[in-house]
Amino acid sequence: MDGGVSALPLEFVSFKVEKQNGHIHLNWVVVQDETIAKFELQRSNDGISFIGFGEKNPRDHVSDDNNNWQYNFHDDNPAAATVFYRVKMIDENGKQVYSKVVALPATDYNGPL
Repeated sequence: MDGGVSALPLEFVSFKVEKQNGHIHLNWVVVQDETIAKFELQRSNDGISFIGFGEKNPRDHVSDDNNNWQYNFHDDNPAAATVFYRVKMIDENGKQVYSKVVALPATDYNGPL
């Protein structure tokens, strides 16, 4: 290292999906990192093939606590079967990191909202 500041690795602290007030809420926390360019919200009906259904600007965090940023997003159009969710974090250099995959069984939200 040449005396510069090293970048923190892109890192997810947590990722949760739950039904609240008739909507599917996605909540995640990442280690604070000014190089994050965007978040892409992805879902899948089989847990293998994911498609993007929304984006979040990294400056739109809902809280900043202990060098962590917390975010949320709503999925108002889930499929009628079990839905799998993940978040793709992309930095300014194009590096991509994925959250863990979380499944929300259809019985947890009773089909399309």
